[in-house]
Parts: sequence; structure tokens; C-alpha cells
Amino acid sequence: MYRATRTILLTVFVTILFTTIALCQPSEQIAPQSEDDKVIKEATEHFKDKRFDEAIQMLEEPAAANPNKLDVNILLAKALNEKCLRLKQIDDKSYIHLVQRPYRIGKQLAKLHPDRPEPYYVVAKSLLINERLIRAGKAIKKAISNSSPENKDYVQYQVTLADYYAALMEKGDPLAYEKAKKAYLLAIQLKKDDSETTDLIKQKLQKLEKKNK
Repeated sequence: MYRATRTILLTVFVTILFTTIALCQPSEQIAPQSEDDKVIKEATEHFKDKRFDEAIQMLEEPAAANPNKLDVNILLAKALNEKCLRLKQIDDKSYIHLVQRPYRIGKQLAKLHPDRPEPYYVVAKSLLINERLIRAGKAIKKAISNSSPENKDYVQYQVTLADYYAALMEKGDPLAYEKAKKAYLLAIQLKKDDSETTDLIKQKLQKLEKKNK
């Protein structure tokens, strides 16, 4: 009887002890999402859906409050570049002034993050839109050298490199066609499982080949 009681008490004590230890352990908590993170997430969706004005409007305030923050300012610069490209395609000359904004954002961020590819990419894109080809080529090559195929935006860097060579081809560079074709084909190979993206790149390649005939 005494032994049974002692065994029961010991079991209860051990159970209480381990329960207390478990309760004292710090629980894993998911950090609450910051307001900027929420804005970036929503603006990214706008960007993916090509609603560039909506993305820009959402990003203006957090970018102005944190001009050196990489993610929010890069996304803003990318949206601005795409808006400029759209304006240029409809022959709206306002892009000439507006394109200076993503260029300045990229240059500033490149000084702060010289080893990251994103700032050089937005600089290259803005220069390419503004037909500053030599400087655009240097910037996109720098973005690629700072990146790798594992980077989620690497394909876009290759496409921009191809666009650069395509623009050189139109200016009469005899070697640019093969370089542009090579970059487009590499981008297609890297995105072979993404039919939507590869279809867009193939359209660029077809356009390039028609111009080369």
C-alpha cells in the first residue's frame, strides 16, 4: 500500500514537473506582418497584374519614408519603368521625364547595395527605355554578374540583356543579332516550365528574327 502510494505520488510529481518546464519554454511566435510588408505584398500583386499606376500609388509613401530600403524602392522603380515603357509605346513623351525617377532610385540603391543585382537592373531598364544603350548594356551586365540563375529575377535580367542587343541590332551592330538570340533562348530554357513567360519571350525572339531578315 505504501509503495503504491509512493509510486502514484512520484508519477504525479514528475508529470507536474515536466508540464511546468514545458509551460516555461518560450513558444514560437510568428512575427506580425508590418504595414510596409502588407503594402509590398499588395503592390506586388498589382505589378504582376500590370496595374502599374495602382502599384506606384501604394508604394509612393513607404518609399518616400524609407528611401534607402531596397525592396519597396526597387518595386516602385520597376513599376515606374513599366509605366514609362507603356507611355513610350503609345508615343506619350511624358515618359522622357518620368523615366528619370527609376534611374535615380536605382543609382542611389546601387551605392548602398553595390553587390545586389536589383539596382543595376532598374538602372539598365530606365536607360534602355531612354535609348542610352551603351550605359544600359553596362548596367544590365553588372546586374547579371551580381546574380545567378537561382535568383527569381534572373530570367528578366537575361531578357533585358537580349532587349539591349536587339536595340543595338537596330542601330546596325552586325554582331548584336546572335547575342540577342542567345540571351532570349537562354531565358526560354530557364523558364521552360512557365508557358506564359516563355510565350512572351518567344514573341520577342520572333520579332527579332523578322527584323534580321
